[in-house]
Amino acid sequence: MTASGWELVSRMGILVGIIAAGWWSRRRLIVGDESTRLLSRFCTDICFPALTFTQMLRIIGEWPATLQATLIGLGVFLLALSIGAAGWLTRGLPADARRTAWLSAAIPNWIFLPLPIAGLLHGPDGVATVLLVNVSAQILLWTVGVAILRGFRKTASSGVAAIANPGLVATVLGVAVAAGIPESRGWFDQPGPAGSALRLLAAFGGLTIPLSMWVTGAQLGAIAAPWRMDPPLRRVLWARLVLIPAITTAALATASAFHPLSTAVFQTSVLIAAMPTAISCGVLVERYGGDRDLAGRAIFASTLLGLASVPLLLGLTHALFR
Repeated sequence: MTASGWELVSRMGILVGIIAAGWWSRRRLIVGDESTRLLSRFCTDICFPALTFTQMLRIIGEWPATLQATLIGLGVFLLALSIGAAGWLTRGLPADARRTAWLSAAIPNWIFLPLPIAGLLHGPDGVATVLLVNVSAQILLWTVGVAILRGFRKTASSGVAAIANPGLVATVLGVAVAAGIPESRGWFDQPGPAGSALRLLAAFGGLTIPLSMWVTGAQLGAIAAPWRMDPPLRRVLWARLVLIPAITTAALATASAFHPLSTAVFQTSVLIAAMPTAISCGVLVERYGGDRDLAGRAIFASTLLGLASVPLLLGLTHALFR
């Protein structure tokens, strides 16, 4: 197995291990529904926004390169969202399951899993692409993603205060500070109040991924049969691991024929599109409503099956489009 393949297995193994710890805690009654809900809110309202803000400061740089990668990321995620909205995916499902299936199919794990793999495959260019795609991902997650769960009509009629959730506010502020004060990315290493505040935010942000996975495991622990492969989950897995990555690859190849993309940008975008369901889907469902059982099972099953599907797609892409 290649170095990137081992890195993928290692990263997914870490996720599965943390999920297992959350599942064990719930099954042993160390935590219950209320504590899981509170931890999920702590993650979505504090840790995730802290991670988002500090990431924006680190990655917003030269605008031409930033804009290109951000627009590519926007296209990749909008394509996934449109495919996820297809009628066959949600046909016949209750409202909560329909919204959760759409979100789980459309939103891939866009940073934790692909970041080290892109670095191994393409060096700094791969890492930069993942981080810049993250700008689009954060904006869409905190706007369209939240609206999917809450309902677009309800979200639109809630007013600016309700729509401006902590994650969206953190994204906008991070982009504004990074663009308006270019030297802000150097504040992390400086003594004084600014550096201390950013390091504190980074510490809270560092809790996002493990806490999200732990909440997902706790959600699974409340399910009698978390491994159950019912029709809604099979549809989500088919869309997330096969259909969306294949269509995204074809769309990127077509776009590259008119406006050539570098190998790093092309293959890293395909890598992101092929990832399993984002771990953030579980905590968003816990926070804004939806089918918790389906979200937890989608994250768990897609992560396990992704051990086979992601390397296969990357191999085919490398053979066909190198």
